[in-house]
Amino acid sequence: MLTLDPSQLSRRIGQGRTAEIFRLQDGRIIKLLSSRVPVQRVKRELKLARQAAAAELPVWRMQELVRCGDHWGLLGEALPADTTSLARRLSRRPWEIHHWFQAFVALHRQINATPAESFPPIRKRLIRRIRSSQLPQQEIRATLRRLRQLPDGNSLCHGDLHPANLLVADGRLLAIDWASAGRGPAAFDVARSAFLLGFGTAPGLAGELLRPLGRHYARRYCEERVGEEGVTPGLLEAWRLPIVAARLVRRRDKERDFFTQLLRAELTPPDSGNREEQAPDRLDREAGTAGPAQSHKEASRP
Repeated sequence: MLTLDPSQLSRRIGQGRTAEIFRLQDGRIIKLLSSRVPVQRVKRELKLARQAAAAELPVWRMQELVRCGDHWGLLGEALPADTTSLARRLSRRPWEIHHWFQAFVALHRQINATPAESFPPIRKRLIRRIRSSQLPQQEIRATLRRLRQLPDGNSLCHGDLHPANLLVADGRLLAIDWASAGRGPAAFDVARSAFLLGFGTAPGLAGELLRPLGRHYARRYCEERVGEEGVTPGLLEAWRLPIVAARLVRRRDKERDFFTQLLRAELTPPDSGNREEQAPDRLDREAGTAGPAQSHKEASRP
């Protein structure tokens, strides 16, 4: 294992909730995880990222596990000097959003079309996270019942694909952060990305300002993907409940309160008189919905 001194970090090119991406002085790229992230999680990401690279997907190729100060990190190949995250690029060049949106859709299709026999099942990870969500047991059981009704699949699912987990290098997108990757239905991965596009920020001024744009592109994204094998409006709607429940793991902030309200709105029967009151925003609830909602029984059909 390589040890790096923090003084070797040159420029930050991306930032997420649990990691930062830096360029080293020699041009190589390093992803530094939060000091709270255990080494087992970092090793899992390295393993899955190597599997994605072996499948010849457009990824940032990671080379080895490193230690930098109090942080675990992943050292990878050198990239051009102007490399940055897609999220950061769009914040500086918003007029490019249509071009990169189409590139995002194409890359995600390519990922989902990749055979995933060697990847772990997404469903098992979701079950673990839902059981660890610290929701009341009644809500956990109800969510797991819904999850059992949903079909399995053999698509490669990134599990966390959104603009902060994409690098723009040499005019193309490279997928990073493969720690949540696994084998499952493409509809899950589409619904997960739509959820992240629509609800990627916690409540607050920035979230309120950006959420309408996120909702717009979440809807557009679903419209682009609906009609592909195994991707229907009903399945996208049905996958949202387990996705929201899994999001609550280790949350202790305003985001937890916000998404707990969303989850309880999802668990409330559609004909209940207080469903509207439980959702923080009716339009927010519909982010990622590509069409009229189907019943969960209909949604569970392949």
